Amino acid sequence: MRELLFKKTKSILAKNNIFKANQFIRFPTGRNNQVWKISNTENHWIIKIYPKFKNNYNLRLLKEFKFLKILEEQGIFCVPKSIDFDKKRNLALYTYIPGKRVNKINDNYIDQILNFIYKINKSKNTKKFKNLPKASDSCFSLKQHIFCVQRRINEFKNLKPKNYLEQQVYLFFKNKIFPEWENKKREIENNFTVKEINKKFNKNELIVSPSDFGFHNIIEKNKKLFFVDFEYAGWDDPAKLICDFICQPDYKVEKKYWNKFMHGLSTTLPKNNEIVKRVKNVLPLHRVKWCCVLLNEFIKKNKTRRKHAGFLSNFVLQNQLLKSKNYFRVNLG
Repeated sequence: MRELLFKKTKSILAKNNIFKANQFIRFPTGRNNQVWKISNTENHWIIKIYPKFKNNYNLRLLKEFKFLKILEEQGIFCVPKSIDFDKKRNLALYTYIPGKRVNKINDNYIDQILNFIYKINKSKNTKKFKNLPKASDSCFSLKQHIFCVQRRINEFKNLKPKNYLEQQVYLFFKNKIFPEWENKKREIENNFTVKEINKKFNKNELIVSPSDFGFHNIIEKNKKLFFVDFEYAGWDDPAKLICDFICQPDYKVEKKYWNKFMHGLSTTLPKNNEIVKRVKNVLPLHRVKWCCVLLNEFIKKNKTRRKHAGFLSNFVLQNQLLKSKNYFRVNLG
C-alpha cells in the first residue's frame, strides 16, 4: 500500500520540493477519503486522496481546495493551507496541523467555533464567496429540509436485504426509523402552512457553511481550535448547520452548549428568531436523518467510498447498526 502511495504522490511532492519522504501514516478516521500524513526529516504534510465518481471525478477535491484558498485570502489561518493538487490522481496536498481531538467541550471552544463561522461570513458578500456552490445537502426552504431526509428514507425503503445483517437493518428501519420519520414530518406539516413550507429563504438569510461541521472535524492545540474537512462546504441555511452540529453522533454536545451555539450564530443574522424557531422544528427531522447516515454503509452507492477509505468490514457494519440503534434510542426513542 505504501509503495503504491509513494508512486502516486511522487510527482506532486517533487513539484513542491518535498524530497526524501520516509514516513507515511494513514489516519483511520476518514470514512470517505484516504488521508495520509507524509513526513521527512524537516516537516509534515497531509495528502488527501478523494473517492472517484464518474460524473464528478474532481468535484470534492476542487471544492475543498478552492474553499481553503478563499479562507487563506481572507486571513483565516485556523485551517489547513492548500498547497497543490493533482486532478489526474484525484489527490491534494495540504499543510499538516499538529494537535489532538477535543476531549471535553467547554464555553471557550464554542466561542472559538462561533468566531470561525463569523469570520467566514464577514466577507460572504464578496465575489469569491458569492460564487461558491451550494453546500452538500443544502436546504433553502423548509421543503428542502424535508426532502433532504426523505431522499435518505427512500434509499432504505428500496433496500433489498441479501443477508442476515441487512435484514436486521431493514427491520430496524421499517419498525423504528420510518414510523418516526412519518411522525416528525407530520409535525412540520401541522406547524407550518403549505406556503411557509414551500417559501425559499432570502439570500441574506443564508450563510457560507463549512457543512459536515462538528467536533469530529476539529483539532485542538494548546486550547486553540483548528478546523478541517471542507469538501462539502458552500451556501446553506444556518438552521441546517446548527442541526448538524447538534446531531453529529461522534460527539454528544450538551444542550447548554448547543443552545449557546444556536443563539450565538442566529443573533448575527437577520430574522434570528425565525432561525431559532426553524431549528427547533427541523431538528427532529435531522435526528432521523443521522440515524440513516450512520447506516450509509448498507446503501450500494456508498460502499465504493467506504472501500476506498478502507472503512468497510463486517465488524464495521455491525458496529454502525449498533450505533444507529443507540442514537435512535437516546435522541428519538
